[in-house]
Amino acid sequence: MKISLLLLMTLAAPIAKAFPPAPHHTLYGVVKNEQGMPLSSGDAIVILSGPDGEVIRGPVDTSVGSGLNYALRVPTDGARTSKLYTATAMLPASPFTIRVVIGNQSYLPIQMQGALPVLGEIAGSTRLNLTLGVDSDGDGLPDSWEKDLIDFDPNDDLGSLADVKPGDDSDGDGMSNLSEYIAGTYAFDRSDSLKLEVKKITEGMARLEFVTIPGRTYRIKSSRDFETWQDQPFSTQATGKDAAAHLLGDQVTSLNVYVEVGESRDTFFKLHVE
Repeated sequence: MKISLLLLMTLAAPIAKAFPPAPHHTLYGVVKNEQGMPLSSGDAIVILSGPDGEVIRGPVDTSVGSGLNYALRVPTDGARTSKLYTATAMLPASPFTIRVVIGNQSYLPIQMQGALPVLGEIAGSTRLNLTLGVDSDGDGLPDSWEKDLIDFDPNDDLGSLADVKPGDDSDGDGMSNLSEYIAGTYAFDRSDSLKLEVKKITEGMARLEFVTIPGRTYRIKSSRDFETWQDQPFSTQATGKDAAAHLLGDQVTSLNVYVEVGESRDTFFKLHVE
């Protein structure tokens, strides 16, 4: 008996729709306490739930990436059938909630109050920073941080949470209250602000100085025309060796870093913190 096998191959353009299971959607960001301090590794568990219950959980972990301490790869369904391929999959644009569990205490972050966010595209990613605490007036500043500002107001101008406005500059240092909260600086001390100083330029190397706060990630941007800015690698060594794109603060200290500028002195720098 002779058996013949005929194999036919055709080439076609890739189909845009994904088959279940589809590539994950990644949610990532930084979890902060009500004073704006990023949580450390092992402090908490981040749990995402969909319409039918818990979908996925993951630990707070500072090794996730620069300026991050959590990332969840959410299983998604390509919606090619009427039934999910697994009960823990989610469809794009599905509403979800995230809670953060520390010990036996469960917290609903400020960002999860009000209208629920929805999952993004298949194989995509979304940054969602999570702040623990209560934000009664919905201005992006936790009540606890605002109350501290009210209690230590040297002029007694602040009487309620409504008086602490995120866009105001309480100490006149050029930083808004919201910026002070993000940076971890004190909103009633104009000497305590986020600033970058060029201390010296020698043999093509610029020495810059700024103050770091534990848990904050710092980046430097550079420009030659004040219009186009790019990430500027910097080093904590005067030789410029082992330059990196970011630095994670581990203490309150005045830090000197070094940047190669070559022969040109027409370079501008600015400091970012997250």
